Amino acid sequence: MDAKIETIKTLKKNFELNAQGYVKMLCEMWHLDKRYGFWVGDEIGGVWCYGDCAAITYEDMRVLVEQQVSFDAFMEYYDYCSWAIEFEQHEPNLSAWLKGCPRHSIETRQRLTKMKEDLDAEINKLRETQL
Repeated sequence: MDAKIETIKTLKKNFELNAQGYVKMLCEMWHLDKRYGFWVGDEIGGVWCYGDCAAITYEDMRVLVEQQVSFDAFMEYYDYCSWAIEFEQHEPNLSAWLKGCPRHSIETRQRLTKMKEDLDAEINKLRETQL
């Protein structure tokens, strides 16, 4: 049993070293200061956050580093996913996005966003007149 526990400890240590290696590579690739990033809940290999900018799963981090995805390309994906969540649309995974999965055009997103802003403004006007 002790050998099994030692093997598990070694696997965990190697995984954490691997995850930290991907963080280092990503920070170098995107010219980020690693000191502003952290693993959520101190769970190395889970979700890594960089300041207020983005939360990146370990699996996505691997894809970003291995495919040398630029920061701007990632932010385009991240912004799309934020929009998709807000409008209850399908949120693609990073690998599918990079392969060109179907997505709403920028024109459609802008049009729907504008419509929502206009609707919200009209609702606020109604609220103000009901005082």
